[in-house]
Amino acid sequence: MTKAKNKKLALTLEQATTQDEQYDKLKKVVFDDGAYTEVYVSFRPSKIETMTEQLAIFLQEYEKHQGKIEDDNTFHKFLYLHVVVHFSTIVSELPSDFSTKLDLFTKLADNEYVRQLESRFDNKEIQKIYEMIFKRLDDYQNLIEQNKKLSNQMSEKVNQLNIQNKELLNA
Repeated sequence: MTKAKNKKLALTLEQATTQDEQYDKLKKVVFDDGAYTEVYVSFRPSKIETMTEQLAIFLQEYEKHQGKIEDDNTFHKFLYLHVVVHFSTIVSELPSDFSTKLDLFTKLADNEYVRQLESRFDNKEIQKIYEMIFKRLDDYQNLIEQNKKLSNQMSEKVNQLNIQNKELLNA
């Protein structure tokens, strides 16, 4: 490889900083009546992670207080509302109290502006969110499988030992 090709591949701090600036760009969305909000053009990966973590916590709280979510529509509704909260300027701060948060989400779900806003997010950015969720689910599944394997290995080792009361170790 020549030196010229190596220079093209070398990432500079300036290039990295320029790429980072894309995550701060907002796009103005104007509704038919003149009201407007802004949405992020590109979704910052760390902000997607924060959003998915908050969504998971919200869904756990929802199940605890309201019961298990039985349909995909409810999941998608809460996912979309978290996108609105994190990637638009409609909500400046998300309440920490579950009942207040649920009340806010109920109002947002019925809000015509929020419904219209859905088509204004870039589909590629929404896809990044789904990819992050699927990756987390895959990681979780792999962790479960690894734990099962380790548990089985430990049981085998314990069974191979010449110990009385082995059942205490397997409890």
